[in-house]
Amino acid sequence: MQDLIGRLTELGVPREAIHTEAFVSGRSKETRREKAHAIAVAAAAAGVTEFVIGTVDGAPAFPCSPGQSVLDAANAVGVALPQSCGEGACGTCRVRVLSGAYETDDRGMFSADELAAGWRLACQTLPTEDLVIGR
Repeated sequence: MQDLIGRLTELGVPREAIHTEAFVSGRSKETRREKAHAIAVAAAAAGVTEFVIGTVDGAPAFPCSPGQSVLDAANAVGVALPQSCGEGACGTCRVRVLSGAYETDDRGMFSADELAAGWRLACQTLPTEDLVIGR
């Protein structure tokens, strides 16, 4: 897929105009729940009740409870993020994390260059502090 994306961009197609879906197996729901629970426990011990997800694309900042994914937090307050499966399998909910710390499992979804640029799946990204995201 990366070869196809590279060829399209060589032909002048802007990267943001290329939509891809790459189906891979995300982490199990049980593992995801365990990770979310660990983040919530750590935040509670530190007295943190929510994180703030800021955006650079004009969408309002929104709250995210410890252990909640960026996608679930956005959906809870009506902030529209592209989405399809919500399970880390399709890649539709990709966002770029510009700052902040988080836990995630994007197994096989992004190239090394995309990972280095901050691309992550909103449905798999669990903030551990305030984040700033873009698309």
